[in-house]
Amino acid sequence: MNKKKLVKYMMSLILLMLFATAIELLYFNANALFRHAYTEQYSDTGENGRQFEKRETDESLIYTIHTDGKYIHKFFMEYQSNADISYTISVYQNGDFGKQISSLELSDQAFAQLQKAVTVINQKADRLEIKISKEQLSKDAGFIISDVFLVNQITVNPLRWIFIFTVLLLLYMVWAMQHVFAQHLEYTFFLIAVAMGSIIILLAPNNFVSWDEQIHFQNAYAITFHEKVQYTQSALDMYTLAVPSVNTLEERRLQEEYLQEQNQDIVVTEEKERNFVEYHKRAYLSQAFGMKLARMIGIPFREMIMLGKWFNLLVYALIMSAAIKYALIGKRLLFCIGLLPTAVFLASSFSYDAFVTAFLTLGMVLLLDEFVDEQKGLNWRRITVGVFALLLGSFSKAVYIPLLLLLCFLPGEKFISKKQRYLFIAAVIVIFLIMMASFVMPAATDLAGNIDSGGDARGGDTSVTRQLLYIIGNPLKYMKLLFHKLIGMLGLYFFGVQSRTSFAYLGTEGENAYFASLLLTIIVVIADKNENLLNKKIKIILGLAVAGVAALIWTALYLSFTPVGLNTINGVQPRYYIPLMYPFLLLFSNHKIKWTDFNQMKANTIMTLVNLAVLSCCIYKLILRPYCC
Repeated sequence: MNKKKLVKYMMSLILLMLFATAIELLYFNANALFRHAYTEQYSDTGENGRQFEKRETDESLIYTIHTDGKYIHKFFMEYQSNADISYTISVYQNGDFGKQISSLELSDQAFAQLQKAVTVINQKADRLEIKISKEQLSKDAGFIISDVFLVNQITVNPLRWIFIFTVLLLLYMVWAMQHVFAQHLEYTFFLIAVAMGSIIILLAPNNFVSWDEQIHFQNAYAITFHEKVQYTQSALDMYTLAVPSVNTLEERRLQEEYLQEQNQDIVVTEEKERNFVEYHKRAYLSQAFGMKLARMIGIPFREMIMLGKWFNLLVYALIMSAAIKYALIGKRLLFCIGLLPTAVFLASSFSYDAFVTAFLTLGMVLLLDEFVDEQKGLNWRRITVGVFALLLGSFSKAVYIPLLLLLCFLPGEKFISKKQRYLFIAAVIVIFLIMMASFVMPAATDLAGNIDSGGDARGGDTSVTRQLLYIIGNPLKYMKLLFHKLIGMLGLYFFGVQSRTSFAYLGTEGENAYFASLLLTIIVVIADKNENLLNKKIKIILGLAVAGVAALIWTALYLSFTPVGLNTINGVQPRYYIPLMYPFLLLFSNHKIKWTDFNQMKANTIMTLVNLAVLSCCIYKLILRPYCC
């Protein structure tokens, strides 16, 4: 890079930083900057400030604060309590004829561990009422409000600034360096996935918010120990979901201080049955490595959690980038699937879903490359890596292993002789049966021994063996139920909001971001300029493989999570279909519609910018605005 370009990029970087600062000050702090900035204190006695009123009704304890029509940014409350308390803030404004009307009602929580609570108001008010139901105020709670602060101050939010700057920087890089990022989608994907995934990790609440995240954390955490798993109070609170939930920047700081204070001593020790990492838990190795590294270098507990998540993200980004790089068909499709907000969110959480998705996708890419590259002989390196990737991806969820059977349908021209082809097919089937045995044999063994086992550990009338007996006794009834679920949920699970713009318990973005993501995917599928296509025979086989895996997913959840004999299937979530999106959507690729008249570099740039906009929108709406302001 010459000196002139270096100076240009450095100046651009400085301008972006200034622009991010301007947005933070002029937009997000506009009310404090252009109106009266203040901090007012209220207490029971009025000492060091003004006095609030306190009264009781038959149902509630009510604190009243007169605010003289001021704009209130945040409400701060200091209290003493031995229990968690829910409270409601009602905002009143003067209406016609001097009558005050309620303009806003907010519900929030005050946790015993923190002794401080903050609620974002962002509205003018003439009066506030803080209401607490008497049902919560038992003698043991001992709840007392000591001080209340109403604040409208200029405050630079570092988390929000980092988010704004990162998005601006990525937009600039993608647009200004199109010659690099538009022509090498694998580099672009890696950059955006790691940058935006890191933002999710930084902004996400410290308590677990993804699907079954506490279970995945415990599995990864246990791997970091040799013979005895040692839990500090912080680790135990994370695992048992006892960490207080927060929704403002100030509460996050209190929460982080609490976690660090509780991370000093070991409170629970568990003996490990074995040091061998079981096959179905190997998807946690990257997360365990991050936490182990954090403990070795002595960084705080919160950063240990972040590092565990970050290594999960790093593996996902690397493997998906490799899939995009080596794909002979559907590069743009892989790019869009890999950057789905739900997929990036899972990769930025404690989860094995990202590991499963990445390795299954890489395996499918390499195996399908063999069908696309049909004029050449077997590429043993590609096949070996592809099979290994599929096996790794299936360790945690063996239901995906039928995808391996695609290799049985490789064209005969790719083999030296019929003998070689038959031996190859036999080897594939043996590997398939071994993997399926890990899924089927335990239930079959229990069934043979008439053992009632398996089922949902959380309780309920669930049992793998009894459910299996029910299916054997009612095969047609179950097949009808399975067919109904497969067809009925096809569109929702492949194209619905829950598999695209959902952030688990943080909510979903089902409006502009979702429709932009869906429209972009449809355009990429039907109008992508693919030089290579799968023939009709392979598409039929691929479709059957996808249908078979989907049927196994529903059946596995019917066996494990559904009460025996129930005429529905519980527990199947749209995120389980993300690893199947690539092979499924390839079924619709064709040469009938092309971007032949559109510059391919511009097409890639636009596609990248839309994906970045969708991901940024979801992060802002579902994490930053509700939890970090």
